Amino acid sequence: MRGIAKILFGLGLLTGMISGCADSPPPVERVPVAAPDGDVRRGYDRVKPLPEQSRLYDRDIPPEPPFDDPPLVNQKTPEQGRFETAYRGVGRPRIAVFVNRTLEGAILPANKETAAGARAEEMRRPDRYGEPRNDRPYLKHGEYDEAGARSLDYEAVENILTDFLACQGTIEIMSPTMARQRLSDEQVKDLQSGRPQAMREIAQQLDTDVLIQVTAHPTRQTQYGLEFRLVGEALNIKGGQQVGRAVVDIPPPLDKPTLNRYTRFMARKLMMDMTQSWSSTEPAPGEEIVNEKEHQGNEGNIMTKKNWLGVMALLGLLAGCANNPPPYREGQAERYAPPQVQITGPDADDLQRWTVIDRPSTYRDAANLLFVTVPVRNTGDQILHVQYRYNFLDDQGRPLPENIAWNRKTLEPGATERITFNSTTPRAADFQMDLRYSR
Repeated sequence: MRGIAKILFGLGLLTGMISGCADSPPPVERVPVAAPDGDVRRGYDRVKPLPEQSRLYDRDIPPEPPFDDPPLVNQKTPEQGRFETAYRGVGRPRIAVFVNRTLEGAILPANKETAAGARAEEMRRPDRYGEPRNDRPYLKHGEYDEAGARSLDYEAVENILTDFLACQGTIEIMSPTMARQRLSDEQVKDLQSGRPQAMREIAQQLDTDVLIQVTAHPTRQTQYGLEFRLVGEALNIKGGQQVGRAVVDIPPPLDKPTLNRYTRFMARKLMMDMTQSWSSTEPAPGEEIVNEKEHQGNEGNIMTKKNWLGVMALLGLLAGCANNPPPYREGQAERYAPPQVQITGPDADDLQRWTVIDRPSTYRDAANLLFVTVPVRNTGDQILHVQYRYNFLDDQGRPLPENIAWNRKTLEPGATERITFNSTTPRAADFQMDLRYSR
């Protein structure tokens, strides 16, 4: 017994020595934030924009549209989860994407009852210059630079839009190349001309349920190049109902980042509209696309559902006879104040182990907007792919409506990256930033 006691004592002493040697990292130091009317604290020189970044269309325009976010093809859109759920709920319809290869093209007309009001509402929305869309007629042939017209890569727009709508392979979308191979030259011409008779032929040739057609029109000749308007529409081929629509203006230059950004805008708008159409409690005739086998299986289970409803009703009556209702389930009280910078996610402990966060710096500019810089260093020997998001609070600790989506950041081994963001209102009195591994 004495030998066992000695062994246990030795293990306890060794454990205490090991735990005593562990150096738990201190939390990130909290920084005071200057009040809007107080002294301006300048932590660093604000980055001056390059000439490429100070163009007219980046500076003298209204705020970006609500669907604007970092244009990464491999980044999930906020609408993807609801879109996938609605897609499965209507029987996983087959989708085809078709982009007209001409500036004089049109879109297949939808059912008048479902499309007229929607298209009128879409066109009433002001464009990115704050002007009504109906007051900006399309440029006709000869009114724009032909070289600028050829700068629009239709195939790239078609492929990028397909990638976004495919949702990492969870949505069944026909390859645009395969779709064009199945159509004859005459059928492609009819489709680009918007002939209603082409819809029946497409349904037979492509064997799809939903057609997403996009056409481009030149709208403005600027000193930086030609601006285009993309008009997209999602149609239920069998009934002709419109289940989605989107309009977006693409400014020059028409490089890959620009195409990614504005095509992503169109994809998010179409996904939101199709989700609402498919999730409608009272769909229009022909709008709901249901798998035939699944529909038959549902009919065969009607009696089973009725039996279950009867059992549930009986259980409800029995439960109503109980005299002792359950008590309220109270929540736990919070013991900690929220930090300015916190690490989140299922692998938060691992990310905390391989990163250190220096003291953030803040300052206010002449408009009393709050600027924040958070230095993050990768202490390991592997590249870390992380995401961050931020929010600002007013002087009462209430969050301001400025929360944005997750942004991506790459941390090189041993290097310090500075994450910089700013408020859009002088009401910001404090900030919060979340950091996690990329998903």
